[in-house]
Amino acid sequence: MFFFLFACSLLQSPAPAPAPVEVVPAAPTTPEVAPVPAEAAPATPPAEAPTPAADPVVKTEPAQKTELKGETKAGAETAVKTEPKLEDPAAAAAAAAEQAALQAKLDAAKKAVDDIYAPYLANGDPPEVKRYFSRGLRAQFDAVEKYEEANDTLIFDFDPVINAQDWELAALSTVATMSGEKVQVVASFKNGGKSEKITYILVQEGESWKVDNMRSAKWDLRKLLKVPKG
Repeated sequence: MFFFLFACSLLQSPAPAPAPVEVVPAAPTTPEVAPVPAEAAPATPPAEAPTPAADPVVKTEPAQKTELKGETKAGAETAVKTEPKLEDPAAAAAAAAEQAALQAKLDAAKKAVDDIYAPYLANGDPPEVKRYFSRGLRAQFDAVEKYEEANDTLIFDFDPVINAQDWELAALSTVATMSGEKVQVVASFKNGGKSEKITYILVQEGESWKVDNMRSAKWDLRKLLKVPKG
């Protein structure tokens, strides 16, 4: 009962006043900084390799042209200037005389062949062609004629000048060139409308040019003028 009474007295007695609360100001705190991940850290740019120094530009001056006669300087661009040789008047005169003599030979040989064809072009009687032959060719021709008369036969039965038996010549052209010590004259013409070409080989006997051989595309006169053996 005592306990009950004590409890009642506690309930009836006024509550003690609360003790004053002392407010202590909080200490300032430093905000925490989140650590930066290693991979997120800004990468330091690699140091650039030193750029090799450019080769110095060497300016070359154009080589001066040096006028030399017959020789050149090594290691330098040179222009060789050759002076024109003065023509020796005596040598020039000799060369001109030689050329004139050669042309005279060609003209004379050409005229000899032109003379052979002149009667054919005039429709006259053909010349005795062997009188235009050299001594060697004439001797061979005479031997064949003698054999033909003695044996009543013909070794060849055409005129070698026109490469035929009959003629109606036109458009004759003759061209002379040197062939060693001899002159070659090519005679081109038409006989009855057919083109022919006879090549004459001429030699000089005395002051005259004589026919030493005649050829066509099919025969050689020296080979035709053969007396049969036996």
